[in-house]
Amino acid sequence: CKVHDDSMIIYDLSDISKNKKGKPDYNFKFEDICQVYDGSEKTTKDGYIVRCAGVYHYGQFSPLIFKISSFLEKGFTSENDWIMNDFDALIKACDNRSTLILDRGFDRGIIINHLLINNY
Repeated sequence: CKVHDDSMIIYDLSDISKNKKGKPDYNFKFEDICQVYDGSEKTTKDGYIVRCAGVYHYGQFSPLIFKISSFLEKGFTSENDWIMNDFDALIKACDNRSTLILDRGFDRGIIINHLLINNY
């Protein structure tokens, strides 16, 4: 899907969580597994953060980012840094064209400031 001025870049975070069922518990075998918030069950579980984005234009959708991440991975600084770095990469890759679509989870002051300062 080609990016146009009227395309939408949709970005969101999700989670993949591992339910502990039965014996033995194999969670220990997953590298950098961390505590994530499972919004559907409103609790924390062992799992990973999923960072995903895609471009939508008149019925066509193409994935741009799909990253499985952990708060325990080497080099992790903050979730905000992940988000801001993803935004920078998306805007650059799309040549500052399109509209960035975000939900209310991205209304943090640091994120809004980053978007405004960079004229996104």
